[in-house]
Amino acid sequence: MHLAAMLLIAPFGLWDLPQARFTPLGLGMILILGLVTSGLAYWIHLRILRHVTPVAAVTPIFFVPVFGVAWSYRFLNEPVSVGTFAGGALVLLASALVTVFDPLRRKAGTDTVPP
Repeated sequence: MHLAAMLLIAPFGLWDLPQARFTPLGLGMILILGLVTSGLAYWIHLRILRHVTPVAAVTPIFFVPVFGVAWSYRFLNEPVSVGTFAGGALVLLASALVTVFDPLRRKAGTDTVPP
């Protein structure tokens, strides 16, 4: 998957190569982004798939817009409205429903994985 993405993006990078300026800091950031955010996260996700259902494994994708809004509010001072909080609550509710999250059952001591 990552190799295919690189092959699709590489021609655009080669187009800008003559005027591109590579700095050690920039190359280091690209290396960290590639290894940590893509490589390590992908490896962890594949390990998690061994222990959860496929439906539960895709629920982190639901949180991408929530974190996008949170980071834009935190670092870019983007405005947040009541609708944003309502959307975030819907994402949390959907994740709880998909993963069959039941906090009352966990407190009762019956930690079984649903069928």
